[in-house]
Amino acid sequence: MMSWSQAEVCGAKIANTRRRNNLASILDGLAEKPALSFSAAVGSAKRQAFHRLCRVDTSGEKPVPLVQVDDLLGGHFEQTQSRIGDETGGGLVLLVQDTSMYNFAGLKQVPDLGYCNSKGERCLFGHSMIALTVEGLPLGVAHLDLWCRDDADHGKTKARRDKEIKDKESFRWIRALHTVEARLPEGQPALFIQDREADIFAFLEAPKRATTFVLVRAAQSRRVEVDVPGEDKPRKGLLLDVAHSAPVVGQMEVNIPRAPNREASVINLLVQTVCVRIIPPSDRKGIGDKPITAWVVRASEMHPPTGEKAIEWILVTTMPVTTPEQAFQMVRYYSKRWVIERLHYTIKSGGCNAERLQMDDVHSIKLALALYYVTAWRLLFITYLARTKPNAPATTILNDTEIQVLQMVENKPVTTCAMAVVAVAKLGGYEPYKNGPPPGVKRLWIGLRRLEDMAAGWQLAKQNLPLTPGQVMIHD
Repeated sequence: MMSWSQAEVCGAKIANTRRRNNLASILDGLAEKPALSFSAAVGSAKRQAFHRLCRVDTSGEKPVPLVQVDDLLGGHFEQTQSRIGDETGGGLVLLVQDTSMYNFAGLKQVPDLGYCNSKGERCLFGHSMIALTVEGLPLGVAHLDLWCRDDADHGKTKARRDKEIKDKESFRWIRALHTVEARLPEGQPALFIQDREADIFAFLEAPKRATTFVLVRAAQSRRVEVDVPGEDKPRKGLLLDVAHSAPVVGQMEVNIPRAPNREASVINLLVQTVCVRIIPPSDRKGIGDKPITAWVVRASEMHPPTGEKAIEWILVTTMPVTTPEQAFQMVRYYSKRWVIERLHYTIKSGGCNAERLQMDDVHSIKLALALYYVTAWRLLFITYLARTKPNAPATTILNDTEIQVLQMVENKPVTTCAMAVVAVAKLGGYEPYKNGPPPGVKRLWIGLRRLEDMAAGWQLAKQNLPLTPGQVMIHD
């Protein structure tokens, strides 16, 4: 039976089996020791194997990398599609996309790293998409685009704004949608979820399959038309104003994760919804001129804590919203967008510390960063599996030796995924208590690192204390 890492690389578009095996070993090292540097996590031999993957062909006019990011992640993309089919059974899949900036200010000597701010710091951007079940279980990274900005464009805001949409950086939202949609089987219902940065008319009107829908948090008060019963002509107005005056359909509760200025909590939301036609903007550069039929859902916090601003989401979706339950469902779907923020947190500071990469060229940084996306997904998958499928077998996420070690530490059987995740997180400092929050990804990766060391020690101990296959030591 293949390990998780072998399964994720078996379809990678790289030269041979030996290199795919090396890639699987690299993923294992990054997943088991995410807090360490890339070299320390994978070891000297695998670091050299990774460098061989990063080679470029210099025979032409321009150097061409032999392995691109899509080649490296080809196997993971295939496995993500397979999990979508297995977990949704042909039902709706949520596809959340977002952009993150990776600051490599310390790598001033690396050519081709682009600008990211007025200080002249060097960075790389990553636009990714993660696939989720409607319950929020991360099924894998469905798309990844890594790029650096051209220094020649720095400060030329107007010139960038005047470009057609296909030539703008913001075209990444449309490109990602079409790339992932093409990988989905025909008839697969999909809802693409984006935050305010994707509130672009060209994105809303982009051609889509009949089973593909988008959900965007509104950032602009666009011109809209609303049909009013009993009136011959539609009313015209601005989207944000129309959202505030939309009919109330009910109230609901949503779990809000902890933020820098706010504790995790359950909040009460007032929900309103209305169907509108969004009128195209007057400066139609590369976009159509037909209105878009969409549904607006406004969710506003009813009783914010004293001194804090009320939470408000104004959502625009092309998926029909004709009942109160469908409006509530849109709010729930949008709340799953936080998973991609956890993905970025895990890559940056929640375990992987990817911004500490020390490499000599941009292409190597991109390939290493791509592997960190898979590593971070794996950590999130384990974390959320315990929440969405608590009774799944512990063997889904741990091997037999690791389960044996946990059972000795816990002094009781560890049979389910939820039990295994709590036991691992306790090794990382998690303290379970009644009505407390579930383990987070940081405690989990610390615990996994400790468990790996303990499992290695247990394997050495068994050389002098042989056990029969499947035997487990439980101390009274």
